[in-house]
Amino acid sequence: MSYCAYCGNEIPKSGVCDCEEAVAERNKGTNTPEEEYTPEKNADYGAMFQKHKVPIIAGVLGVILLLVLVGVFSSFSKTDAFDYVSISFDGYNSAGTVSVNFMSYNLICEIIGEEPEVLAEMIEWEEKYELYDEGMSVQYSPLEGLSNGDNITVSISVSGAAANRINGGTKTFVVAGLTEVETVDVFKDISVSYKGISGDGKPVIELEAETEHLEACNLQFDKATDLSNGDKITLTITNPETLAEKYNKVPIELSREYEVSGLGAYATKADQIPKTLLEKLIEQHVKDKSDTEPDFMFSYSPAEFSGAYFMYIKDGVSSSFKNELHIFVRRTTYKDGEHFRTSYSPLVFRNIIVDADGTVTLDYEDGESSSFTTDMENYLSKRSDKFTIEEITGITVGKSAE
Repeated sequence: MSYCAYCGNEIPKSGVCDCEEAVAERNKGTNTPEEEYTPEKNADYGAMFQKHKVPIIAGVLGVILLLVLVGVFSSFSKTDAFDYVSISFDGYNSAGTVSVNFMSYNLICEIIGEEPEVLAEMIEWEEKYELYDEGMSVQYSPLEGLSNGDNITVSISVSGAAANRINGGTKTFVVAGLTEVETVDVFKDISVSYKGISGDGKPVIELEAETEHLEACNLQFDKATDLSNGDKITLTITNPETLAEKYNKVPIELSREYEVSGLGAYATKADQIPKTLLEKLIEQHVKDKSDTEPDFMFSYSPAEFSGAYFMYIKDGVSSSFKNELHIFVRRTTYKDGEHFRTSYSPLVFRNIIVDADGTVTLDYEDGESSSFTTDMENYLSKRSDKFTIEEITGITVGKSAE
């Protein structure tokens, strides 16, 4: 609304006021004189404001409300990123997995339009696409080991240009549809033993029950050679999905640790060989070497025990033999009734093993009986480079009475 500067009345729709002063001014063809503000004029304007105060305030409030509505509409017009998310679950109960498919391409195309067919417009479109794409990221957990009823949390973060048009956030989804299975303790029907010697042992698996799911297990040790007593090894089921898919069974645990025990070890000291065992070997060796018949020129004294030596390989020395046991008997040869020579014959055992319970088993037939030599000291000296030699004392069997 407009008011006349001369009379203060509202100017009619014609756009001009017909008061005397306004008419006079129009006739002069001059501009409206500057208004002289007097106390009376101010009082008139105050009255006019009071008369039109309500419409003015209503107009201001209307503008404010419009701005608010525009802001609210702008917020509600954002696209919900979760409308472009699909979730699926796979596997079996207690060991399921989740897949989250965020169709970001479809979402961005919804905002900026489909890819243009005109090549000249493609660069601009790709620039817009990258602005939105780099401003979105998806995270979710847990990823595996899921059971029906578990919760999966999916978070979509938006920033930059994407934040102006896309609503992200966090939502929870409930795991469902995983195959129901029976949990079983596979390892209760598995026994593990060991063969070989400590340092060169191997594990042996024995199935104590004949069940399809147990026989279908792929079992693998993390270490299966060069085992020593006290080593820790782990046995793992490598195909749990087969048990679930074919037999609807899931192992309670996928791996179990075992401690190696029961392996024999190479003897390292002479006192590990029982004296009773040594005496039997000596008696047999003496008997065997005493059975030589005299000939027309030579005759022989009965063989008798001369000494026993245990030899253990020295550190850092490479050899296929870790230890040796040498049992010597001596015999005197006579020529024409007179002393001709004294010679020695060793009975040799190699790689002697002491079982976990301390048992040592040596069979005389496994020994290597060498021919006689006249120089036992030289015989031993040749072995001193590789072996630490320990003489076994305290044995009287096999010796002739003096």
